[in-house]
This record gives sequence, structure tokens and C-alpha cells, in this order.
Amino acid sequence: MKKTFMIMLMALGGTIAANAQHCSAKCTAAQNSQCSKTLAKNSEEYKIRYERLKELELKRADSPSYNKSVSLSRAFDKKLAQKIDKSLYSNETAFNQWIEKNIHATNFGSVADAKEQWQKVNKAYNNAVAENKDYYDYMTELTLSVENASEIIKGATTTIAYENVYK
Repeated sequence: MKKTFMIMLMALGGTIAANAQHCSAKCTAAQNSQCSKTLAKNSEEYKIRYERLKELELKRADSPSYNKSVSLSRAFDKKLAQKIDKSLYSNETAFNQWIEKNIHATNFGSVADAKEQWQKVNKAYNNAVAENKDYYDYMTELTLSVENASEIIKGATTTIAYENVYK
């Protein structure tokens, strides 16, 4: 369980870090001084942001809605029995079209079952985001205002994963 938690956090950290780099890349050279700054690792602001992110990540990881979302997602992925284009997780129409053509290659009992499970996963995810709004708002603010946000995110999520594995 602890290893699974560590892997999940590290994967999330990598995904969020990639998003942070993408968001930072949106700033043009002319805007850069206005929309983001690089924080020195030993600066007080870096430490405050790092600790705040850890606090919010731990709160999110402990939330019932997040854990339900993770549990439903795992069960859904297991029934899919394959990797699919990530866009199918967020686009219901595209998923419905895909599952109708590919139901035979999955472990779902029927197309209707797959569609119902997709809706449950998405509802649970939306609930988790709503319950953990502070986390997602902070991640957005961090990635848009700090040039090296990916470093802070990776550091905080790796530390949390390490602390949970070796408690």
C-alpha cells in the first residue's frame, strides 16, 4: 500500500511538474518578469511555498473524495485492460464512441456498464476537485507565478512519497 501511494504521488508530481513547465512556457520573454519569477531554493518564499504545497497535498490525499476517485479510477482502468488516449477520460462523447467500437477488448460486461463506470469516475473526480479546491487553486497560482514551480512540486511530492513509505 505504501509503495502504491509513493508511486501515485510521484506520478502525480511528474504530471503536475510537466504542467508547471507548460504553464511557465506560456509566458513570453516580455511578460516573464510580470507573470513569474524564479525562487532560490534557500529563499524564505520557496520554503513557504514548498511547505504550503506539502500541507495541501497531504490534505488532498487524505480526503474521502480523492480516495474514492482513485479507487474508482483504478477499478475502471483494470476493466479497460489497456491504455487509452488520455482525452477519452475527459470527453464523454469520444469515450462512448471508442467503447462502442472496442468493448470486446475490455473486461466490461457491456457498453452500458462501461459508460456508467465512466460517469462514476468522472463524477468522483469532479467531487474530489471541488472538495480540494484550495489545492488546485494553489497549484494554478504556483505554476503561473513561479518559474521553477516544477522543482517545488517535484520536491514536495517526492518528500511526501518518501515519508509515507518509510514511516
